Amino acid sequence: MAAAELTVDPGTGWLRGPGLELRARWIRGDPTGQWQALAGVRRGLTLLISTAQAGAFPVADLDSLWVEAWAGEPDDSDGVAVIGDGRDRPLQLARVPLHSCGDRGCGNANIQLAKEITAAELGPLLTMLRGLPWTAAVPDYGSVLRGDGLAALPA
Repeated sequence: MAAAELTVDPGTGWLRGPGLELRARWIRGDPTGQWQALAGVRRGLTLLISTAQAGAFPVADLDSLWVEAWAGEPDDSDGVAVIGDGRDRPLQLARVPLHSCGDRGCGNANIQLAKEITAAELGPLLTMLRGLPWTAAVPDYGSVLRGDGLAALPA
């Protein structure tokens, strides 16, 4: 798949790309072209979008982005998972509660939506996440969406 151009403008807070115009709460970048942006997707759902690829910041020609779903600020709030299978169990958003050990990474591992996508997939992923209902269910490894879909974690 051809790389897509994603414009990341820390001055205005906008991320723009194919079929995408998203205002970030914050954007952090450095001269090597590495950056992170936190954008509100909907009430109670933010998406941390980042790259580790070097490029000309604020414009990056990207093959891939790393995205993580959070209830608020990364590492300070609950992670968010997509649960269900889209067939017998409808797809829903669920908060990943803080693990009893106190380490968010421990509780979120293999449950929280955290994956690599292409820049061209960012717009469709946002559309999908905006349309999913919330559930009070506590997600676990067996309930998280798996496979090769936009919001799915690897099987």
